[in-house]
Amino acid sequence: MGLITVLQNQLDKAISGMGYIKQDALISQRTLFGAEVRPGEQYDVYANYTQNELYRLAVTNYPIYRNIMLLAKLIAGGRIMTQERDESEELGWKEVKNHDFSLKIDYRPNPFMSQSLIWMYQIFWLLLSGEAYWLIFKNQMGEIAEIYPLPANRVKPIPDPDTGIKVFAYTPLDGRYPELIRPEQICFHRLPNPFEYWRGLSPLSAYLMGLAINVEAQKTDLDDYKNKLSLQHLITVRPGMPDREFNVALADITKAVSLGLRWKVIRAGEADIKSVSQERSQYSTDVYKITESEANFIYGIPDAYWRQESAYKAGDYQYQLINDTVWPLMNLLSEDLTVQMVERYYGDQYRAMFEDIRARNIELDLKQTDSDRETQTYNEARGLMGLDPHPEPSIGFAPVKVAGQIAVELVKMGMPIDGTADVQDEINAAVQAALAGGQQGGGLEDEPGDDLDTEPLPADEVEPEVNVNGKH
Repeated sequence: MGLITVLQNQLDKAISGMGYIKQDALISQRTLFGAEVRPGEQYDVYANYTQNELYRLAVTNYPIYRNIMLLAKLIAGGRIMTQERDESEELGWKEVKNHDFSLKIDYRPNPFMSQSLIWMYQIFWLLLSGEAYWLIFKNQMGEIAEIYPLPANRVKPIPDPDTGIKVFAYTPLDGRYPELIRPEQICFHRLPNPFEYWRGLSPLSAYLMGLAINVEAQKTDLDDYKNKLSLQHLITVRPGMPDREFNVALADITKAVSLGLRWKVIRAGEADIKSVSQERSQYSTDVYKITESEANFIYGIPDAYWRQESAYKAGDYQYQLINDTVWPLMNLLSEDLTVQMVERYYGDQYRAMFEDIRARNIELDLKQTDSDRETQTYNEARGLMGLDPHPEPSIGFAPVKVAGQIAVELVKMGMPIDGTADVQDEINAAVQAALAGGQQGGGLEDEPGDDLDTEPLPADEVEPEVNVNGKH
């Protein structure tokens, strides 16, 4: 060992003792981006099925198909907005009406498919395999021209230590050698996978055993239905019948049953027929209930949702479904669109966002409105109505609940007022009371020492009403 090596080791030991880590011991981006991407695995519980066969089997399972179709239709019914950063907005974003991206997604993604179809196709694959892909074609200007969904079972991301995903490999249906697609031509949706960095995790991974049990129960029921495996009748022949006669009787009765004969003439005492048919086993019914509940759970569908009448689905369970499952999934999809499409083609000042489909809590909104009126200024109320600020600062910056009282005092002083629908009735009523009866009309209370004239006005000076523009 050379002197330099010895010194380097001693230096490393000293640095480690001080709590520092050498730079080359830190994980690098190349290490992270170079994570291995394995081909589709076979699950042990379905060792006789390939990955594609498992997907096909899953969509023949009633609870799986029903849940995926429900979520696909709900998301496909949503509207994608393109929003631009705007610090003046409460949430910092403002919708850009008729933006090219929104028009492309919502109205004409390609000449052959509708917006609903490409979204439903995308959701089906996302909830089957944990991955979904859109292929993007650009025009000569480099803009998005057409969008097509790709079957996720034939697409594979190829990682690169320097750039993350270098290309996507697409294997055509005819089995040709995979074609390589650049990342900027792909929008890649996936569910988080703790085991493979660049792949999505299929929700079916949590339902494999339930799917296996459900399928086997269906097979048993089908065999029972087709082959009548359950014992239907017990036929007893007379005691002491010799084997030769027994075999003849057995063949005779078997032939009659196979021919579908509903009756047969025999001698008295030769045979006795007793029905032993039983109702369908409760076991299969219990299996279906359990596996259906499991399928609902992994896809975020409230168990009681499917057990209610249509009218009730607009209640608590629909609210739970939208808030806990559909809206978070919409956010995941729109954030992927933002990173992989909107920022790439239109700039990072824009983002994609689904229009909020969550039901509003009317009772909570009313309480919030009442609370706002306690602190909201008159100008803020006018702004919500699309009106300009009030020209009189003493009214504009006053709380809504006292703006009318201030306006009354100003009218009494001979100043014109300008009201809004929020407070105009209150203003008019207060002014009428003040002018007709010499009352303060809910106006500001007298301060000690004030010498306000409270005598009634002559009848010919009483005016009927003050309108929003302050005209008599």
